[in-house]
Amino acid sequence: MMRVKSCDSMSEGSSLTSRNPLICFLYMSRARSTMLLAEELVGKCSNLALIAGIQTQGRGRYGRRWSSPRGGLWFSLLHDLKIDPSLLPFVGLAMAISVVECLKDFGIEAKIKWPNDVIVNDRKICGILIDSKILKNKTSHIIAGVGINVNFSSNILPVDLKDKTITLFDILGYKIDLISLLDALCICKKVTQALVLLVLV
Repeated sequence: MMRVKSCDSMSEGSSLTSRNPLICFLYMSRARSTMLLAEELVGKCSNLALIAGIQTQGRGRYGRRWSSPRGGLWFSLLHDLKIDPSLLPFVGLAMAISVVECLKDFGIEAKIKWPNDVIVNDRKICGILIDSKILKNKTSHIIAGVGINVNFSSNILPVDLKDKTITLFDILGYKIDLISLLDALCICKKVTQALVLLVLV
């Protein structure tokens, strides 16, 4: 179980090592949105996890605002995965499975709410957003934006969100190491297997 180390020990622009050798972590203390930053990096780099301590313009489906205070795990994976566009929803599903599997390590039974949410006790703990561009009937790249409510109380959220939201801190009563959680998500065996199958389809 990943009890808290220092969640604020990372420096701006620091590169962190993942147990998944195919993914590099890049941390920023503040960003408009990791999705927006990933979009700017398309064609320049890939296989990268962009992490923000705070997002000032975090967004969900249909451009909805996503509250992203310090203490959450806000990141986007930029990958050069080339698949049939019809399979894109399954990339989001694979990411959701990864979150559900990792939460089991804390004794938390989470559920997937199609198409892009993970919930606990009917309250949202994670949202996932998938974006891509199509080139010659295949995706040229995929950006998977993930927001997980981790080391803060849902009581700090805006009034219209707090009753619909739950955090790991609400459930566990203690903080966990964010990078260890992200690393666990990136090496989740079920996700790796699912993505391999998508490429083979």
